[in-house]
Amino acid sequence: MREILGIKEDKAPFPIPEVKPFRRENIAIKVLRWLENFRFWADQWGDGYISISPYKHLRVGSSEFKEWLQSQTYKAEGKTLHNQALSEIVEVCKYWAREGEKRTVWLRVGNAEGLVEVSLVGGDGRVLRITPEGALLTLPSLTFVTPKHFLPLPPPDFDVDHREDWKWLFKVINVEKEEDQWLVLAWVLKTFWSEGEFPLLAFMGEREGIGKTVSARFIKELLDPTATLIKPLPRGEEELRVLAKNNFILLFDNIGHLSDELSDELCRLSTGGGIAKRRLYTDTEVVEFTLKNPVILTAVVNVLKNRDLRRRAIVIELRKPKRFMQFGDLKKEFEKVRPKVYG
Repeated sequence: MREILGIKEDKAPFPIPEVKPFRRENIAIKVLRWLENFRFWADQWGDGYISISPYKHLRVGSSEFKEWLQSQTYKAEGKTLHNQALSEIVEVCKYWAREGEKRTVWLRVGNAEGLVEVSLVGGDGRVLRITPEGALLTLPSLTFVTPKHFLPLPPPDFDVDHREDWKWLFKVINVEKEEDQWLVLAWVLKTFWSEGEFPLLAFMGEREGIGKTVSARFIKELLDPTATLIKPLPRGEEELRVLAKNNFILLFDNIGHLSDELSDELCRLSTGGGIAKRRLYTDTEVVEFTLKNPVILTAVVNVLKNRDLRRRAIVIELRKPKRFMQFGDLKKEFEKVRPKVYG
């Protein structure tokens, strides 16, 4: 039969490829083997992180994580990962993080077991640690993550007696009544301790040029400087959740109206109530986000119509200042007194 078909006995019917050993290992496998040396973990919301130093942590899948991964790959291999390999690596890293330890992450201020730590967002990773015995600059014992829009805080000068320096704050913000000054100071101090509620701080006044926005900006900049101090008022729960999850102090300026829905959400943000969100790509699975943030807002008229929100608010009515100063001059003055006031 083979002779009839014209097939010669000395040749195989199909060519058999020569088996050769792999000359190069897949670059994704190389990168994953290297990544096994790092610590992966998940935060209180289930997001995965990698620790690339004792104080530097990147959220797996974020643009910062991908940029870091590509730069390290290029240094080692002379080329970057293609999209498919990068996606596969990210998914494996997310799995490692979900299976790893669970940690509580903090943004600017963290609390645990009677101590306070404040992220200074400096290049050396140090934090300001405050205990009943005093304060010092040291590496963090808590886990801080630093969004790109966070700016550094100037470290305080421990050699100066700061007990009365907080009064300098009211040289640059227009709060004249002593009882109002104490309320503002109490709100400022409360931002260092997350137990209990965060009261909402509202600057109000019908006149223009009385310093509502300037006062709010300086307090936010004193405690939590960011690239954009004022945030747009969110239109709903989802936008508020994203803002709260990626910021510490939220500042909303010149509010004309607060809906009942947004008022309720601000109350939950004050008390640390849960905000539910459907998990991406699912119809029934829900993720609960427990968020709590200090909030500052300014308004011409009283927008605190919701009774629960009014109960959780410190309202400061501003009057026309005795002495008018240009913003540029106020800003220079603020920068002078800022380290003293913070100390």
